[in-house]
Amino acid sequence: MKKQMKHSLRNLILSLALVLALAACGGRGNAEPTEDPNAAVTHVVETAMAAITQTAAVQSPTPSSTPTPEATNTPTASPTAQISPTIPSIPTSTSVFTQPGGTTSSCDIGNFVKDVTIPDGTAVAAGSKFTKTWEIKNGGTCTWNKDYVVIFYGGEQMAEKTSYPLTTKDIEPGQSVQISIEMTAPSKTGSYTSYWILRNDAGQNFFVDGGSFYVQVAVGGTATPGPSATPDN
Repeated sequence: MKKQMKHSLRNLILSLALVLALAACGGRGNAEPTEDPNAAVTHVVETAMAAITQTAAVQSPTPSSTPTPEATNTPTASPTAQISPTIPSIPTSTSVFTQPGGTTSSCDIGNFVKDVTIPDGTAVAAGSKFTKTWEIKNGGTCTWNKDYVVIFYGGEQMAEKTSYPLTTKDIEPGQSVQISIEMTAPSKTGSYTSYWILRNDAGQNFFVDGGSFYVQVAVGGTATPGPSATPDN
């Protein structure tokens, strides 16, 4: 490129020199020159400058446009769906039973003496009838009369009713009474417990040794004796 530029400049100088010489000769030989020598020089200079500019434009590299990188879509990680564990519903009992209400007697207290029949864990046939008998002592200060009752408190209701008379005669403090209730064993194999408490003639509940007394049987087998505490409400 530099060699071509030098060559162009040299041609320009030679052209200017030639034009100047011709202009000078024309001025001396003719009285009336047909052309202004300064205009000729100006024309030659403009022509030379245009040639140089065109040459430089051809030789100069055209800046190439830098391609703009295309934007790429960065995949967005989708949040992991939170799967809530399925909680199985808790089956509810279909048996209709209202927990005995009422206040607690302050003068009535029962004490367990013994199981007269059907000791805990006694094996019975499915669907068979049996009579459970407890012996309970009057450990309080009030006399138990014929209006006192035994009421079902929870567990397996094997008796026909939920309330039975406690006694047919007065039971003085310190005396004992035997309570007998006829029951029917469940039809399915397993261990079953039925809880009971006492109620006085004023509708007040009272317990035996601070809790309930119960009967426990094993239908089709031998059961493990259960607790004598009052069942949860």
